[in-house]
Amino acid sequence: MKKRVQALLCMSLAAVMFIGSCGPASGSSLDSLQQDIDDLQQTQQDLQQQMDNVQNEQSSLQEQLGDTQDKVDQLETQKQGIEKNMQELDAKLGEAAKEMADISAKEEAKQKEIDAANIELSKAEETEHKQYENMKLRIRYMYENGNQSYLSVLLSAADASDLLTRAEYISSIYRYDRKMLNRYEEAKKAVAEQKSVLSAQYDELEALRTQAEQKKSAAEELLAKKNEELKKYNETIQATKSLAQEYEEQIAYRDNLFAQLEAAAYDASVQRDAAVSSLTSMLSQMEEAQRSQAEATAAQTVLKKMADAEQQKLNAQGYTITVDPSTLFVWPCPSSTRITSPYGWREHHPIYGDRRFHNGIDIGAELGTAIIAAYKGTVIGAGYNSSMGNYVMVDHGEGLVTIYMHASYLCVSQGDYVETGQLIALVGSTGDSTGPHLHFTVRLNGNYVSPWNYVSN
Repeated sequence: MKKRVQALLCMSLAAVMFIGSCGPASGSSLDSLQQDIDDLQQTQQDLQQQMDNVQNEQSSLQEQLGDTQDKVDQLETQKQGIEKNMQELDAKLGEAAKEMADISAKEEAKQKEIDAANIELSKAEETEHKQYENMKLRIRYMYENGNQSYLSVLLSAADASDLLTRAEYISSIYRYDRKMLNRYEEAKKAVAEQKSVLSAQYDELEALRTQAEQKKSAAEELLAKKNEELKKYNETIQATKSLAQEYEEQIAYRDNLFAQLEAAAYDASVQRDAAVSSLTSMLSQMEEAQRSQAEATAAQTVLKKMADAEQQKLNAQGYTITVDPSTLFVWPCPSSTRITSPYGWREHHPIYGDRRFHNGIDIGAELGTAIIAAYKGTVIGAGYNSSMGNYVMVDHGEGLVTIYMHASYLCVSQGDYVETGQLIALVGSTGDSTGPHLHFTVRLNGNYVSPWNYVSN
């Protein structure tokens, strides 16, 4: 497509250069100029077709760009959801880390309690061991000596008081051993229970630690997945934005291309209009030349007939004067030959402002100066008209009529016969007029014709 557009642009440029060098003054024939117009018209159509194609492509690209931008917006929204979810996961991960730190602190404290309990247990076990060793010595002694030792102790008492003392001593030893044995058993049981409780609590802490680690691991795993998902979203968003940028670049390229096509189409249109104007002007000039030639031919015919008639009259009267057809008519305004508006088309009418055909010649003159009959004839009209003002119409025969407009005063009336050069009115500015002047027109067989074929200044 790009090559086709470039070719059309080149064709348009070539056509513009060709037409620019081939105005009416170049001597191009009408057929050649018409061919140029047809070529430019075809170029315009081709360029317009390309412009339509570019516009259609632009519409499609704009729609695709809109869809892509919507997709980017959707992805951005989803990305925001993921980022919010990741923030929540980060918070949970932080909570899990804090929970593990708390559990670690509790474990450390509990371990200290366990260590202290183990120390107490060791002390109790040491005391037990000592008591146990002492008891073993006494039991062994008793076993080896039997009850004789206690009996001998009693029997060897010096008196009853000593006996009681010795009996009390033996009883105290039994009570002490029993008491220490009970204390040992209680201490051992208490330490064992405390150790069991601490071990259970420690096991609970270990279970909590395991749960916390599982939570942390699950949060880290989910966070890793979300990071991966976010990475994919970022990659997708970037790719989608790149696609949108490509669409924008294509749209910008086609905007520039459309502007070039539009400029080329405009240039072709301007040149075509210029060529059409040139052709129209040439045709108009040809038609005007043909019309002017036809009017001049008709004028010569009429003037010859009039001159022949005058010649016959003079010959009949015995005159030897030769009548010249070109001198039959005289200038209708003896005081002025200043033409303020010629015969033909006027682009801007002095009153109405539009383009109008001026059917006569305007002769600027002083107010009240003479208007004379350009040739003898019968006054067939003398009066007032809203546009012509005061006017006089003289019929000269052979279908030829002269009209004198915008007069300030009329010196003849309808039906009067006037001679060539006779005073018929005074210059004025009546009717549609912008100042004192004579509007002089000639009609042949009811059609306005150029006065210059009959009078000269």
